[in-house]
Amino acid sequence: METNTLTKQQVTISAPALNDLLIGASLAADSSRDAMARLNNIYLSATAGKFTASATDRYRLVSGTIQLDSAELSESAILLADVKRIQALIKPYIKFDYRLVTIDKNGTTLTLTLDGNTLTIHTLDYQFPPYAHMMSAEFSPIPSIGVNLSLLASLDKIPHDTKQPTTLNFTSENKPVQLHMSHALIAWDILLMPMRTIK
Repeated sequence: METNTLTKQQVTISAPALNDLLIGASLAADSSRDAMARLNNIYLSATAGKFTASATDRYRLVSGTIQLDSAELSESAILLADVKRIQALIKPYIKFDYRLVTIDKNGTTLTLTLDGNTLTIHTLDYQFPPYAHMMSAEFSPIPSIGVNLSLLASLDKIPHDTKQPTTLNFTSENKPVQLHMSHALIAWDILLMPMRTIK
């Protein structure tokens, strides 16, 4: 009989890059008191050196990916409360690119190490919903689209190059708006769901 074993995995990333990923992804997580458990998380994963942080509250979706020399991490759902603990750990070092955070996963436990300080958190058994089918490289002119202005404005908090424009791309009146923001290291996938008129 076959059994699945959880092997040890590791990611090493600079403190500033991890901070930007956490800020961007956390923005789209549901922080309300009655949030569904799977929406009150950010999701970390790494494959073939591509390290990704993602979250969604069903109205916004933010996923940031950075290319590292090597990184392997099975998908790990982390509660927003634990994300804040991670941010507290790295906050003194976010201005120093040479400060590296090591993330070790053993089973369902993540251990973060930075400058001799360690933090251990437990991940949850949730999967980030697939969204590739909502992304498109082909855009269409549309007469109009309704969006929640507060949610649109909140996306400005995603770390990005403020000297470069943010572009809004449309595929259909009933499809999410795709936003493109420039960042020196992170490739962002950003979706804003359309808002329907209440009659």
